[in-house]
Amino acid sequence: MRFRICWFLVLYLAVVSQATVLDPTQLGLGARSVGMGRCAVAALDSDINAVFINPANGAELKKWGISSMYVNLSEDIAYTQLGFAVPQDFGTLGLSYMSGSSGGIIGTTLEAGRVKPSGFTFDYSSSVISLVYGKKIFPDLDLGAALKYFAKSFSSVSSGTGFDLDLGVLWKPRPDLKVGLSQQNTLPASIASMHWDTGNSEGIPFNTKLGLSYTPLTELLLTADLDYARNKPILLHGGLEWGPLFKFLSLRGGLDQYAQNSSTSVTNFTLGVGLSFAGFGFDYAYYNDTLLPSNVAHYFSFRYQPPTTAEIAAVTKVEEIRKTKYVLKTFPDVPEGFFARDEINYLATAGIIAGYPDGTFKPAKNLTRAEMAKLLVGLSGKQVDLAAYEKVFKDVNKNAWSTPYILLAYKEGWLSGYPDKTFKPNRVLTRAEALVLIVKFDKLKIPLFITRRTFPDLPETHWSSEYVFAAKEAGWLNYLEGQEFKPNTGFTRMEAAHLLAKTEAGRKIIADVKSGL
Repeated sequence: MRFRICWFLVLYLAVVSQATVLDPTQLGLGARSVGMGRCAVAALDSDINAVFINPANGAELKKWGISSMYVNLSEDIAYTQLGFAVPQDFGTLGLSYMSGSSGGIIGTTLEAGRVKPSGFTFDYSSSVISLVYGKKIFPDLDLGAALKYFAKSFSSVSSGTGFDLDLGVLWKPRPDLKVGLSQQNTLPASIASMHWDTGNSEGIPFNTKLGLSYTPLTELLLTADLDYARNKPILLHGGLEWGPLFKFLSLRGGLDQYAQNSSTSVTNFTLGVGLSFAGFGFDYAYYNDTLLPSNVAHYFSFRYQPPTTAEIAAVTKVEEIRKTKYVLKTFPDVPEGFFARDEINYLATAGIIAGYPDGTFKPAKNLTRAEMAKLLVGLSGKQVDLAAYEKVFKDVNKNAWSTPYILLAYKEGWLSGYPDKTFKPNRVLTRAEALVLIVKFDKLKIPLFITRRTFPDLPETHWSSEYVFAAKEAGWLNYLEGQEFKPNTGFTRMEAAHLLAKTEAGRKIIADVKSGL
């Protein structure tokens, strides 16, 4: 039987810092984030475990979910966590319970400079209950808050309770870039603190976590977090995730720091692996502690988030497409040799883009914002709820044909409205506006900055320049080779067909149509 004594526990708790002792959530919530160096402030916005690290992440959940975690630190303190979150019309609500305990700890005394057993034993326990709320304020901005209740106990010695509040922000300036901020334990000690039954009170240390994530490739996630707390060194966390490989496997690695004292930090490495299938997820993380070799830890997490109705419908639609036999649709005003003729015909055959009652396509006609919303929704395979209606924009009427498409495109973040709460559905899109929308929809890799002009009439400082650069690098804009870009010219229906066919979703649909002809 292991001989566990009090001074070992005290040493360990001192090493992992006072903030972690009082707030065990800082040990990590979910093996996925631990495997990436404990990064989760901005990296895992659609993962249920991330809701309890940065409450603003809750606004990104599309479906309810449950999560759990287990880790045994130093083979003495076993921590478990259970969480649940569910999106509602007014925002996402979540509840988490995390508990750690160790029993039969032998008390010690110090005699003549030597530690000796004192003859009494006690149990240690620590728990925190978190009530989380997250709300999408704008398509690219989420806010959240978490009310936490703490309970600590050293049986036969002392016990205490307290509460505090976390605040979170998640900002998505670009589809491949996210910035998060989590202010943990924000309330002053005069309002929120640990109250012990000995009559003493103890403030819960304030901690600031700033996170950044970047997705340069669809299968690659790079992320970094920074922690700042008073009287502690700045702590850095960095990690990456590669996957899903084979549609179910993800590999992870990272570096993590924790404070040893007020000026020194300890750097450790982490590794992780994740398996996912049909909404179920299993994650494992290995944490190597270079300061305390006996504190090598193995984190295990299980989570379940059922596929959304839109995801199920998209899979069903793909299967239906594969079984469909097509008759190629053509238009008299899109003759042989016409620009984008194949793309127009294939997308029209698949029902993504339509012609007019007189049988023509009108390829040179400009595209409106409402029409673009319908095209993006159709290309995504997501199903609209024709009966659902929410008054988001003043000029989007309940009975208009475009309303369900506009609302879904807005909810997905593909299109946004104007500051005056209007959408302007009949406004013609410019070439720059349309290209930016399609690049975002397809999640093309966008450079952080560019140093040269993509087209002679498009300066590097133009608001769309990075997106135009990404589209040109992907080979989307070869039809403009040797010409000016003309960002403010109207975006035509034939251009829409040509560019939508370049997206990942467009390529898959066209491939299915070809196989069904």
